[in-house]
Amino acid sequence: MIANERQYQSTKRKLQEFLDEQAQLESEKSGDPLQLIYINAIKAKVEDFQNEISEYELLKTGQLSNVSVALGNIHEVFIKARIAKGWSQADLASALKLQEQQIQRYESLNYATANISKLKKISEVLDIRFSHLTAQIKQPKFDTGDLTQDEICEAQKRLSRKGSFIIT
Repeated sequence: MIANERQYQSTKRKLQEFLDEQAQLESEKSGDPLQLIYINAIKAKVEDFQNEISEYELLKTGQLSNVSVALGNIHEVFIKARIAKGWSQADLASALKLQEQQIQRYESLNYATANISKLKKISEVLDIRFSHLTAQIKQPKFDTGDLTQDEICEAQKRLSRKGSFIIT
């Protein structure tokens, strides 16, 4: 993911380098299977670069406003919202009354060091609205072997008196 203008320019340069390499290899037409594998790998990387550049440009122009994300990638929402708002890391830091280095640290560490109240404040400053967040909570299952339902209930009663319980 491209998070700032420096990365955007760097990705554009890398894209051009890969396109040049791809063109050269395709012009050689050696028939070597390894060369074909290498060309396909370059094509895949070119597509990745193009997708990243396109997403960054859509964010910068305000054409992309809804982002789907897994909780493990929530940091991407904050970075994308900052970009879409046209803010630098310094702008976000200023709005939060933090040092720019703190935002740089947050982003480089994927916001792992920001606590929930800080993430809430960042969401408010960037005007991020989360909706339809659902969670599936799985309960542990225990092998009850050949125990009857009555035996399990009795064990549950005894365990509940000790502050524990069994879920069946």
